[in-house]
Amino acid sequence: WKKKKKKKKKKTNKNENENETAKDKNNNDDEKFITYKIPKYLRKRNIKCPFIYKQVFYGKYGIVNYDLQGINKETLVITFHGLNGTNLTFLEIQKILIRYKFQVLNFDLYGHGLSACPKYNHRNKTYGIDFFLSQTEELLTHLNLLNRNFYLIGFSMGCIIATNFAKKYIK
Repeated sequence: WKKKKKKKKKKTNKNENENETAKDKNNNDDEKFITYKIPKYLRKRNIKCPFIYKQVFYGKYGIVNYDLQGINKETLVITFHGLNGTNLTFLEIQKILIRYKFQVLNFDLYGHGLSACPKYNHRNKTYGIDFFLSQTEELLTHLNLLNRNFYLIGFSMGCIIATNFAKKYIK
């Protein structure tokens, strides 16, 4: 006869380590907290999220994680990371550009980093260039930056997005 061992369930507070919270720092009037649930399989192994929460904006397809730094009146630099990249791709470049008096916007494209990951639709080609262009336009509109002069920096897939963005907005 083999005795079956009963597994004791460890009682924990449901909210403990279950959620990470990010705050939209740009909206002082209407503070918004957005909660990210950490999957159970990661919590069991005590694995934390490797990405840095910055500012967040709730766009048409979900959360957009972004980092806007520098003096507001200076020239804007918008960065576009590559496939499987995050806004951290340009972190060091951002620090240097800020020293040279640029305002820099790094953000996670949908499906990357801490931005939302909308369900892919093959018929609508969800993750196409137009999809990322509309995300960029929506974020810039939210931050009141769409009519500013800007420079673009892209890496890999981000170069394609930056080129199409320039084609659409450079007069």
